[in-house]
Amino acid sequence: MSSLSSLQVALKVAEMHRDQAGVALGTAVQQETFARDQLQQLQSYAHETESRWLRTGQSGLTPGLMQHHYQFMGRLDHATGLQHAVVEEARRRVERQRRVVMDAEMRVSTLQKLLQRKRADAQAAEARRDQREMDEFAANLIRRRVSDLQGVS
Repeated sequence: MSSLSSLQVALKVAEMHRDQAGVALGTAVQQETFARDQLQQLQSYAHETESRWLRTGQSGLTPGLMQHHYQFMGRLDHATGLQHAVVEEARRRVERQRRVVMDAEMRVSTLQKLLQRKRADAQAAEARRDQREMDEFAANLIRRRVSDLQGVS
């Protein structure tokens, strides 16, 4: 029975690790969503800024103002590029965490099946032991009756 209790403890630990991995996956997904939302906001802002710039027309603008606009748009493009990298890293983190969860699920499943098999083996051994005892009891009873019958004749 100690092997069963050891397996039960191992299963509880594996379930705890799986649950923790699930929480970490949820956190990673939230971080990825947040990073994607930030990227979307940056892209929307850049698009709106460029649209406003084009609507106002570029006639009568000073070279300094045009230079300022192009520098600003360059910085915004740079920030968007950096945010793309953040999104990609968050996506990789989610994928890694999904693999961790899948591995943990596999471990839990394996331990559950092993525990079920061990329990079934223990029950089968118990049934064989009970059958053996019944057979011995029946054989002893028959021997006594045969002995009693031989003693009577």
